[in-house]
Amino acid sequence: MKYLIKLGLVIATTASLAVVALAGPVTGIWHGNIRFDASKLPNEANPNHKKLQMAGIQAQQKVKMTLEIKGDHTYSLIVSGGPKGASTKVGKWDQKGNLVTLTPIEAGKPGAARSFTLSSDSKSFAFTQGPVTMSFYK
Repeated sequence: MKYLIKLGLVIATTASLAVVALAGPVTGIWHGNIRFDASKLPNEANPNHKKLQMAGIQAQQKVKMTLEIKGDHTYSLIVSGGPKGASTKVGKWDQKGNLVTLTPIEAGKPGAARSFTLSSDSKSFAFTQGPVTMSFYK
């Protein structure tokens, strides 16, 4: 019986390590951007609102992000090129298989977590919600 328990632990540990190895390392410096799929935006009947909407999209697509994912499961994100100027955000990260979850820390408390899908070659990860896709690349 003890042999079976030890064998089970060895198999479980090996499987866990294999999943992490397949997902690839995420620590390091990543560069990111935001893209919008205009076909997924709500139809705007007012031409002035449509112009403002498109101007906002173009401004957001100029945003550049530099994400440093650290080995201690923290991260820092520098956002520049947007209408509000440069800013730095910090938080914690976690990885389960090919999902990388970033949880910002705002006023000392965890904010809304976002889960990104890591590519099979571990060179990019992305998050899509509606018309917005946020991507990071090594």
